[in-house]
Amino acid sequence: MAHVRRIADAGRMGIVLTTHHPDHALLHASRVLAVDREKHWRIGRPDEVVSEDYLRRTYGVETEIHDIRRRDGRLARLCVPTAGTPEPS
Repeated sequence: MAHVRRIADAGRMGIVLTTHHPDHALLHASRVLAVDREKHWRIGRPDEVVSEDYLRRTYGVETEIHDIRRRDGRLARLCVPTAGTPEPS
């Protein structure tokens, strides 16, 4: 991912990356397109699109999203799975 980040930061090209890891979107993307189980999709900034509710509906897993301060002083958002499964909706 560091290599992808260097390419993106160079600003000479856009990058399209598919992933099932929410942390990739939260840590590296400036915009995301997310598709849930019902094939509903949303486009926007990662902090707008990748939410605990979205992850519960899409993956069936309870998560918490936390902001942490990195060693270099920048803030980063991380997705942490929590114990248990969600109640049926």
